[in-house]
Parts: sequence; structure tokens; C-alpha cells
Amino acid sequence: MDCPPHTGRRNPLQEEQRLRTRQAIMTAALSAFGEHGFAACTVEQILMRAGVSRAAFYAHFDSKLSLVCAIAEDFEPQWRPTFEHLAALDAPTLGDLAAWARLHLAFHREHQLVCGLLSQLVVLEDRLYWQVARQRDALIAMLGGTHPAFARATQSPKAHLRAAMLLWSIDQTCFHVVRGRLPDPDDGAAGIIAAQLHAFLNETAG
Repeated sequence: MDCPPHTGRRNPLQEEQRLRTRQAIMTAALSAFGEHGFAACTVEQILMRAGVSRAAFYAHFDSKLSLVCAIAEDFEPQWRPTFEHLAALDAPTLGDLAAWARLHLAFHREHQLVCGLLSQLVVLEDRLYWQVARQRDALIAMLGGTHPAFARATQSPKAHLRAAMLLWSIDQTCFHVVRGRLPDPDDGAAGIIAAQLHAFLNETAG
């Protein structure tokens, strides 16, 4: 996550410059991670792409991982509407859910760099995992406002585990399909995701 903000007051121009620098670092980091991979990429490579000093980098982030955590936080408003669409589906059919799954796959394709980075690092870095887990729990709560199966997941540890595993499976499936690791010549992934969702949403309380 970002380093604690400076306690002194900034005027609007200073704040605008701060935000521009932060965004430049994050954009440069994504480009560098995409080319070199997270582990091999150095802070120096990010600095060169961003055109900022080492001091400017550490004024915003305490490490590469801190930077990725900020990317994950800023990314939430982009992926959340896809799940708001799922939450808005009333008693969805398999066809409705397959259409949603294609939408989610398309989102992964459009944002392949960020989705790929987070999908890989979340299994390796505890700090990022727990940040994403909090986002997932908030997502389960949002979906629970419409779908009883997700509402049960906010009340029962067993149901929560099933919901978390389902969402994890969907994202991992999208990641591997988009990367070409799981061949999907007949667009079958969307149907499989839909079937998993449909089964979960239509479970009775146990």
C-alpha cells in the first residue's frame, strides 16, 4: 500500500503533481512488469520508464510489492461494474450467466496485463493476498444483496469457503484461458463458468 501521506498541507498544484507522479510510476511499472516479469524487474527500470527520481518513487511506495498493492486498490473500480452486473441479474438462467461469463472473460482480455500480474502474485505474496481477500469478501457481501447463496456466505464459514473458492476458480479460469494455457476453441469456458455459478446460486441452505 502507499506510504503514509505527508502530514503537511499541499496546495492544489502540488497535489495534482503528486497524483501525476504516482500515476506515472504505476503506468511505468505495469509496462516494466509486462516486459521483464515482477521478480526480474528492478526499481531502476521503473524509474527510467517513469522519468522520476528514486526519492520520488519512495515518497509514494516502499517497495515493488507496495506498488502492486496500490495497483490492485486502484483497479477495483474497473472490475467492480462487471460484478454489479452479476448482482443485478434476478434469478439468472444458464444463458444469462454464460453471457455474464463472456463479459468477464472479455474484461480479462482487455486488462490482461493487470489481471495477469495480480493473478500470479496473489498466490505468492501474503500482503497482496489479504488485500485481495478483503476485496473478495466485500464482493461476496455485495452479491449477497441479491443472491441468497452469497448472502449465506456472509453468515456461514462453510458457505463462505464455497463462495470464495467459486470466485477464485472463475478468476483463475479466465486468467488461464486468456493467456492461452487452457485452449478454448469452442468458447466452452463461458458455459462451464455459467454452470458452476448456476449450481452455486441454486443451492439450498444446508
